[in-house]
Amino acid sequence: MRQPEARLRKLEMCNGAGDIPVWCEDPADMGMAIDAMIANGDILENDRHRCVYWQDCKCPPGKHERRLAELT
Repeated sequence: MRQPEARLRKLEMCNGAGDIPVWCEDPADMGMAIDAMIANGDILENDRHRCVYWQDCKCPPGKHERRLAELT
């Protein structure tokens, strides 16, 4: 099983603000996306409050575009 801490470190590298970007198409789907991340062991339940919709995440310019390219 994958360690949540390792996945969390990768997510946090996006911004340095401690926010965890949630990559979903619609902000209304965030709850389901966060539930899936927890179920997959990507993050822990106590990290839920740190989750932010990816467009609201404070990332340096260009980060969103690079992340979207990785997803497609």
